[in-house]
Amino acid sequence: MSHQPHPLALAPLLSFALHAVADIGQPHRIKAALALAYLGERFPGWSPAQGAQLLAHSEFHLTPTASGLLASTVSSPMRYGPRAAERLIARGLLPLAYRAANDWVATHGLAAVVGHYAGRAFNEPGYLAHGLSIWLSFTVAVERVDASQHPWLLERFVEFAAQAYPGYPVWDSHWQPPTRPAGRRLTFAEVFAVVSRQPGFYGHHLIALAWVQRCAPRLADGQLQQAYGAVMEAAQADKMLTLQQDDVICSEAVWPDFLHAYLLGLRANIHAATLGDALAVLWDTLGAADRSRLLQTMAALAVNTR
Repeated sequence: MSHQPHPLALAPLLSFALHAVADIGQPHRIKAALALAYLGERFPGWSPAQGAQLLAHSEFHLTPTASGLLASTVSSPMRYGPRAAERLIARGLLPLAYRAANDWVATHGLAAVVGHYAGRAFNEPGYLAHGLSIWLSFTVAVERVDASQHPWLLERFVEFAAQAYPGYPVWDSHWQPPTRPAGRRLTFAEVFAVVSRQPGFYGHHLIALAWVQRCAPRLADGQLQQAYGAVMEAAQADKMLTLQQDDVICSEAVWPDFLHAYLLGLRANIHAATLGDALAVLWDTLGAADRSRLLQTMAALAVNTR
């Protein structure tokens, strides 16, 4: 009998995600693949059947895919340095941007190319903070994807950056990426207090905060403050939910199966994966009182996500 990998095993999830091209907006499959794998690691008691249920409910495989590397379809007599490659990406000049990005990686490495966009991620989180949370997921993916698959990851990143960080218009040679004014120092608790009342569509602001918290050890203090400020600003622009006032309790022993059932009760969507991962991260970060607040948020969010 052949051994089948667990449905939430990282390798097959990432292998598929590397071929999944963006279709509506920013590409979500890289972040979702990591999220599903994190859930599998966090909840080893989930059976393969439970993993398969969540994978199907997230509609992970319901997306267009590329059968080959798009950079290989472009020939050019020129080589492109970082400055030229960044401008081709920002102007959305695909497929040439794929080729130029490969030249950039050849001289600097994929991690440096992804890291180059840190300033834009912190200053341009964009709608539902996708520009921040998805960028953070790529910084993790660079480390977890085998180097032989970096060309695929690069192409998914180029698609993301072209959509999330446009700019350098040909008619304005002085254009520079926008910056957000520095705000007061924030704590995780302060940001959670806001996003728990204003979680956004399918809990996107919870998702963004969870990714910031996961990546906090790799961020400089100034970057962490920028990230907290970006998430709070995005959440404050969203509608406020009405939370029940009574304390809600869920024991640690019940939490894994409670979360699984909760996610399957939401509308089938790729964000069932990323929200589930975010809720797990936040649960592990919060104390008992704030866990009750998280459960209240989950209940209110479910009403709007069925």
